[in-house]
Amino acid sequence: MSERGRASVDYGVERTALGTWRRHVYPGGRRFAEFKSHAALLGLPRLRVTYGIRLGTGRRVVAKGVFAIGRVAMGAVAIGQVAIGARLGAGQQAVGQLAYGHYVLAQRGAGEHAWSLGRRDGEVVRHFRALRRRWLDGGP
Repeated sequence: MSERGRASVDYGVERTALGTWRRHVYPGGRRFAEFKSHAALLGLPRLRVTYGIRLGTGRRVVAKGVFAIGRVAMGAVAIGQVAIGARLGAGQQAVGQLAYGHYVLAQRGAGEHAWSLGRRDGEVVRHFRALRRRWLDGGP
C-alpha cells in the first residue's frame, strides 16, 4: 500500500551504468517515467528526468537535480514547462514556458538576464546562443 492507501504499484525498474529508470504504463496508455542518475553533487542527482503522473500518489514528480528536466523542474540547469534555475555553482539556466533564474529563456520569464515575450536581454541571447553552439553544433 502507498502512503495514500492505494494498492502498491509495479514499476518497471531498469538500472543502467548512469542511473535508474522507473517506468509505468497505465491501462489507457498514459505513461510515467523517472530517471535519476547515480552520480550526485551536493546531495542532488546530476541528472533527473520526470514524465507523467506517478500512480501511487496521482501527482507529478518535480524533477530536482543539477540538470533537471520535467513538467516542473528545479536545478542549476532546469528545463520544463515550469522551470526554476536554483543558484548553484557558477550560475543557473532556466528554460520553460514559465521560468525563473539567472539566465532565462521562456514564454514568461523573470531573472537577471531574460529572453521572453516581453524582454530580450542581449547578454542572455549571447549566453543561450553560445550554449547551442557548444551542445548542438559542437563548437567552442
